[in-house]
Amino acid sequence: MKTHILPLRAGDIIKFDGEPCRVVRVNESAAVIAIRQPLRTIKPRFAPPVTIQPAPKLAWISRNAEVEILNR
Repeated sequence: MKTHILPLRAGDIIKFDGEPCRVVRVNESAAVIAIRQPLRTIKPRFAPPVTIQPAPKLAWISRNAEVEILNR
């Protein structure tokens, strides 16, 4: 597994819990990543089922976390 030597940067794509995630922003102590949520199917009472993509969940990790960077 390749790990990075430099801190994370905004816009990096990393592998977090086996899923690719985008680094949204980075400050002195943490990096915010967007974790994609699974598709959700809603079944209205009198209409056909509708599938939606929920907004990504945000998580905070260390900017020096040893994660695999996919786009560098």
